[in-house]
Amino acid sequence: MTPAQFTLAFFLGAALIFIIYALLTSRGKGPLLSSNYLRATKEERKRMDKRAEYRKLTVMNLVAAAILAAVGLCCYFGAAPA
Repeated sequence: MTPAQFTLAFFLGAALIFIIYALLTSRGKGPLLSSNYLRATKEERKRMDKRAEYRKLTVMNLVAAAILAAVGLCCYFGAAPA
């Protein structure tokens, strides 16, 4: 496996993990791994709109997956910035 292939596999694998988590959060399932939710007290968590938090996480993770996939493809095809 060449270094370019390894880089592509690494970044696409990471993008796949983000996509899977985004699919879970889009359905309102899975852990809420957002700083707003993790830093909130128990009372604030009860009052918090969890749907909005899941929506934010879905968008953030899909953007992160797109960026990781683009970086992996750029590295593989030799268009990475020097």
